[in-house]
Amino acid sequence: MSMNRNEMIMYLHEFDSDLKMPVTLVVCGASAAILNHGLKRNSFDIDVMNTSVPLELLKESIEKVAKNHRFDHKWLNDDSKIIYTRLSKNYEVDTDIIANEKFKYLNVHVITKPDFIITKLAYYDQIRNKDISDIKLIELGVDDIKRFYKKVDKISISRQIDALKIESIFKQIRPEMVKTLEGYSFHSENDIFDYCRQRYSFTPPDSIMQEWKSSLSSMDTKSGLIIANIDWNAAEQMQKCTLNLHIDKQYRISRVKEYGFEL
Repeated sequence: MSMNRNEMIMYLHEFDSDLKMPVTLVVCGASAAILNHGLKRNSFDIDVMNTSVPLELLKESIEKVAKNHRFDHKWLNDDSKIIYTRLSKNYEVDTDIIANEKFKYLNVHVITKPDFIITKLAYYDQIRNKDISDIKLIELGVDDIKRFYKKVDKISISRQIDALKIESIFKQIRPEMVKTLEGYSFHSENDIFDYCRQRYSFTPPDSIMQEWKSSLSSMDTKSGLIIANIDWNAAEQMQKCTLNLHIDKQYRISRVKEYGFEL
């Protein structure tokens, strides 16, 4: 079985009609992007990150929908809640409702685009091709990116290296969205040099600067990909204790101030 957006909504309404009490669902994964973020593909299930009532207690209603349409009872499942184990304990998702849909008992919340990206990349060491594709396909605006960084910076308070690796993978997937704190693209090797100094107090050697210049002038590499690799290497050095974690923290403080947020 697979479901498009209209079918997902139809099954949720059928599920709702069989309920006897209010139930809140927080939808995540590809199903969130299909429902609210314009992702044009089908999904085999509706991923639930959190519920007000354990799905086990709603098993009968879930299975009734599955039986009506002759598909697996896992069409609605909370297997994705394991994602929380890879994020900081205080991580909270932001949600929106499904536009123009009213339910009797169901209260369906869908995670926002920044949370969709972060939860997809929480297992950055096991990132799947379909997750990369999904992140490439959703439309992102400046405000989405700012809120993504705000959430990554909050994760960094307790899981700094993980936060930096999540950020790096995102930049590899969407290099066109990589900007300076002032919102400008990185146009030259000098811009990238300034980033290294500002974020990591690192002075790149002339040989590396020349490589960046050649890549950018020949259009072999987007500047965002170079920044992504710098971030990944910095995270690796932090893991080996050869780069001071405090330097990156200072940059994050500057970023949240520039974007008008607080950690």
